[in-house]
Amino acid sequence: MSQITHNFIEIVARITAITSESRGIRTDCTQILDTLKKDFAAKFGFVGILQTETDRLDVIAAVGLDAANFRRLETRAGSSALMRVFDLREPITLLVNDEPSLDFLADESIVGLLLSVPVMLSRTCVGSISLSFDKAKLTNRAEVVRLLEIVAAVIAQSLRSDHLEREESRKLIDENLHLKQELKEKYDFSHLIGN
Repeated sequence: MSQITHNFIEIVARITAITSESRGIRTDCTQILDTLKKDFAAKFGFVGILQTETDRLDVIAAVGLDAANFRRLETRAGSSALMRVFDLREPITLLVNDEPSLDFLADESIVGLLLSVPVMLSRTCVGSISLSFDKAKLTNRAEVVRLLEIVAAVIAQSLRSDHLEREESRKLIDENLHLKQELKEKYDFSHLIGN
C-alpha cells in the first residue's frame, strides 16, 4: 500500500470518527475542514449548503479565514463562481487570483487554487466542500479531489441524518401538542356532566 493511500485511509477514518460523534453539522464540518487543512497544508477551506427555502448558499463552516473574509464569503458565495459546482454537479478548480467574485480570498504571494467538490444527496447537489492551496505546492491534485469526494459523501450522510433527526423531532412535538389538546378536552370541566 502506498504512503498516500495509507494517509488517505487514516484521514477518512478520522473524518468518519468526527461524524460518528455527531455534534451537529456545523461543528462536524468545521472539524473535518480543520483536519483536511492540517493534513494537506491547505490555506483555507469552507463548506457551503444551499438553503432550498431561500435559494441562498449558506457557509456553515470555514477554517483559515479571518472574520472579515468569512463575512465577505457569506455575502458573495451565492453569486460567485462557486455556484458552478451546483450547475455542473462535479468537482471544479478555480484560480482564486483570477476570479473577480473571490478576489478578497486572493493571496498576492501565491497563485491560489481552489478545489470545490459537490455534496450530493439523492442525486441533487445540496452543497459543496472547498479547499484552497498554493498551486505550486499542490502535487497530488487528483488524489485530493478524490478524497474531497469521499468527504463530501460523508457530509451528505451527516446532512441526511440531521434532516431525519429534525423531522422526527418535529413529528414528536406535533404528537405531543395533539395529545395535550386531547387531554385538555377530555378533562375540561365544562364537558363534565352535571356542571
